[in-house]
Amino acid sequence: MQRCVRRLTLARVEDLKAYASASAMASATESAAPSVTNGCRMAALPAKFTVQALGVYKGHAITDVKLDDSWHEVRTLDVVANKPGEDVVLVLMAYDPVLWKVAHTPRTRIAAVIVGGYHGQQVEGIAKAVPLSISTHTGRKDCSEAFQANKASPELLRASEIVRAMTGRGIDHFTGDEPRDPIVVGDPLPDGADVVRSDERDRSVAALPRLPAGREGLAELVAQGALRRATDADIAAWVAKASEKYKSLNKNLEVRPPSAPNGVYTVLRTTSFPSGLFGGNMAAFLIPVGVPVPSGNPGHSVLYFIEDGSSCLGPMCGVR
Repeated sequence: MQRCVRRLTLARVEDLKAYASASAMASATESAAPSVTNGCRMAALPAKFTVQALGVYKGHAITDVKLDDSWHEVRTLDVVANKPGEDVVLVLMAYDPVLWKVAHTPRTRIAAVIVGGYHGQQVEGIAKAVPLSISTHTGRKDCSEAFQANKASPELLRASEIVRAMTGRGIDHFTGDEPRDPIVVGDPLPDGADVVRSDERDRSVAALPRLPAGREGLAELVAQGALRRATDADIAAWVAKASEKYKSLNKNLEVRPPSAPNGVYTVLRTTSFPSGLFGGNMAAFLIPVGVPVPSGNPGHSVLYFIEDGSSCLGPMCGVR
């Protein structure tokens, strides 16, 4: 129980720190003129261009790549720029980690791509010759200031001023998240329109390998020897320890054994959770004495500690 309380307390402290940091940023942007990034001027831009921005909280489709060390799932988002006959500086912003898949219509020219985010971000689909700047709070920092906005807010005005400092022009048009793929930035896309993308920045540059998500990731960890399907003895060891406190009331009392939709696993060595352990994909993990808790995001999964018979649910475990 003490272990769980300690983890819950640590997790709450981290949440409060994040809230305080976000509140301070919001207060600063509301009470003062938007700050401006120094030393991040984009070079070789055309004399005339339009700045088209897209801001979302997270991407759409879960992907098996890793962009930072956060708990947050990396999702992809397909974007098509459509401003025929124009040069476009494309601004992409997200809070969660996003692997942006960019394309454009044949007569649209991508002059540069500027990406801002809180968590890690990366871009596929543009040629290596296209200038690319990525600035995030937790990962890559091509510029001195991270920025992101996904709605009408002081953060959006701040983002526009940072883009102005980088390009000499603020955001001309902002598009928020839409429940469709791809999201079109610029003019409406005619049905059946051709799009162009480059593979020069694809996976080898864009992202690090990552475990498959959900059940496939658990199976991979079993194959690697990091996990095993929990044995009856493993489960009985936790049940016995967790039941000790009730024996004074009735020697036959026992707590329920661990269970989960994806099964019960025993952690055997240092490892990481696969992504996507939410809802019907959650699992249960038995942590033996002396074995470290896996890093990463346990999702909705429950951790069971054989040492003291305690347990904790996902985010309340304080795992980082």
